[in-house]
Amino acid sequence: MGTHRHSYLQQRKTHVLLTIYTVASLILVRSEKAYPLGCSQQNPSYYDFEHAKFPPPNLSVFTPESFQITRRLGTEKFSDVFEALYVGSKPLVTRHAEIVNTHRDQSPELVVLKVLKPVSPRKIRRELLVLQHASKIPSLVRILGIVIPPEPSSDQVTLPRMPSIVLEHAGPYCQWFCHGKTSSNVANQSEMSPFLSDYEIRYYLYHLLLALDKLHAQGMMHRDVKPRNVLINRAHRKVRHPPLTLIDLGLADFYVPQNAYNVRVASRHYKSPELLVGFESYDYALDIWGVGCILAGLLCRREPFFRGKDNIDQLGRIISALGTNDLLVYLQKYNIPHTESLQDLLAKYQPHHQVRQPWLRWMAEGVQRPSRDGLDLLDRLLVYDHEKRLTAQQAMQHPFFDVVKERVQAEVRTHQYEMNASGEAASIQHHP
Repeated sequence: MGTHRHSYLQQRKTHVLLTIYTVASLILVRSEKAYPLGCSQQNPSYYDFEHAKFPPPNLSVFTPESFQITRRLGTEKFSDVFEALYVGSKPLVTRHAEIVNTHRDQSPELVVLKVLKPVSPRKIRRELLVLQHASKIPSLVRILGIVIPPEPSSDQVTLPRMPSIVLEHAGPYCQWFCHGKTSSNVANQSEMSPFLSDYEIRYYLYHLLLALDKLHAQGMMHRDVKPRNVLINRAHRKVRHPPLTLIDLGLADFYVPQNAYNVRVASRHYKSPELLVGFESYDYALDIWGVGCILAGLLCRREPFFRGKDNIDQLGRIISALGTNDLLVYLQKYNIPHTESLQDLLAKYQPHHQVRQPWLRWMAEGVQRPSRDGLDLLDRLLVYDHEKRLTAQQAMQHPFFDVVKERVQAEVRTHQYEMNASGEAASIQHHP
């Protein structure tokens, strides 16, 4: 009897130890994902934009007369964006810690003015709070202040007094992170290929992942990663203009576990599967999907890579590449309901698109075959299940970045960007 009891206790002890080990392993795996606690352990003032003061007490407030608009940079759903010269007398402190003041015989500083369209006060507060945190991160757009229009006189028609956000300029030589025309301001444009080299793709993508990793580490999701929001300087001529700047944090939000988020974010061609199927409990992984779309476009010279006519067609384009089998597993894992439109898509694609297709199938004609590492990284970024996508931190460890990793990390540490003897930045189109 004693022998049987001893055997039972031993089995019980082993079972308990295995249970503890399994639970510990699950926690460890979960911890390897991108900062799962998000902002939950921060003081609520860090992320509670609903109760944030406006204007923020630590931000400079400028008058409209302090700026001369030089050109329109773009029009978005919630704002108009302009390039402008700062001509005010109030000191303007930029990222490189120089005080720009036109009354000190200096040229006017070039800035970006984001003129907000009528939006909810909570959205403005959220963007301002996100920008204040993000401005401390290398390669993230930096807020310099805000412009608040004056109170209208009694005889004027009352209109919404929307503020403008003053942002540091990414550099006069910047361009979108995709193949195409180089910046019209680049002096040696005729000598520069419109296509990014293999080295440049690795170099800038690592910069982007590093910026996103730091943003995620601060508990924030960008939620609109696309080439137009990633500005690169292929001929950056001043130390203060970094090689890459991640801009437009208008859709960014703070990540708190278990929170439900709006799925109507991100630009259509870069929407992740979780957004397209209405899964509201998403996290930082939707930014990684955007990175994967950028990489796919660069490797295959197909921009955008997934070109859907609407959200339903967008998911269809993704299914044609990743197949229906993995999508069905994903939907079942998270108990995502099959809407009528989703059922129609599955019926349409299931007969001939059940499994993932090779990326080379979508290569533009005459394009050099991407490296094996590049295609492998793409496989790990563009997956349905957001929990199975690499995090930014994990992606940076991929062999695809071995040739650029040390260089980029050194640049970010020192904020020095490969200056040559004449004071101009060396070209990084090829391995130095």
